[in-house]
Amino acid sequence: MHKRQFTGKFKMYDPHMKSIALIDLSDFKTKKYYSRSAEILIDEINRIYLIDDDSAKDGKSGSSNLSQSEDKVVLTEKEIQCVQESLCNFTYITQINQEYFRAVDVLRHSEKIALDVIGGRKGRFSRGSLMALGTRERIFLLDLMNIGNIPPEIRQILEARIPQKIVHDSCTVADFLRVKHNISITNVSDTWIAHTALTGSTNPITVSECIQRHLRVPVSKITTNHEFTFDQRPLDINQCALAAEQVAYLLHLNTHLLEGNLFKPYYDACTTYKNGISQFDNPAFVAVRVGANNFQNFINNFHLFEPSTTKY
Repeated sequence: MHKRQFTGKFKMYDPHMKSIALIDLSDFKTKKYYSRSAEILIDEINRIYLIDDDSAKDGKSGSSNLSQSEDKVVLTEKEIQCVQESLCNFTYITQINQEYFRAVDVLRHSEKIALDVIGGRKGRFSRGSLMALGTRERIFLLDLMNIGNIPPEIRQILEARIPQKIVHDSCTVADFLRVKHNISITNVSDTWIAHTALTGSTNPITVSECIQRHLRVPVSKITTNHEFTFDQRPLDINQCALAAEQVAYLLHLNTHLLEGNLFKPYYDACTTYKNGISQFDNPAFVAVRVGANNFQNFINNFHLFEPSTTKY
């Protein structure tokens, strides 16, 4: 049976009918509007995910840690909507034209970009079908089979220090680019490495599984059968959408794993140190605190990293 993913606002639970009522029901991925209201039987529901509205989360993306509810989506409703917009409006590029150069301009002016090569996961033994490149607002699919060699403008972006490239399991992608196209990507942040550092597990995990685990967002997985069809042309809209989905959440995943978890003690220490004087209103106290000896004592007693109580 084909699984559908819907989003809507919770209205009520009916214990007699064993159903839940939702309003403003729409497709989670395509944002297609279905109904003002709907009742869904609990037996027909595979899983429920909770999404905070923007007012419920005052921090930046990734501020939640892994100890939160297993079914609570890490991203806010606004962040989810931004990803959905990029998935609904991806750009599929099959030739060097104005659309291509507009994409290059967007990527060049981005601080970080998500990167994946669909059909490139066997490294130098891969043919390579699509190069998926994404920012937080836009996703571009470069058809490698139609265009041929990777264009010089994209080569420059991949080899430049900025933008940083966010890749999941970068080893085979880097091997494909170096051996097949003589491109050495630089300044890479690998979400698989972040995942292993956080969990202590080196077991293989796909990008969709990693996003599911850490962001609590359902993402379609590219299977072996999918990889075979990506070698054929023309590609249909569903194949392109599946490719776009592989990079749509990568920037959010990277932010959550690093700033929300691995780097969290550092950011917490920055906040504590920043408030070391400014949080006090008494001028006399501050005057004493900033005195050479007292301030040095404050520095000596300052603990940069408190013992972590978070369990991953």
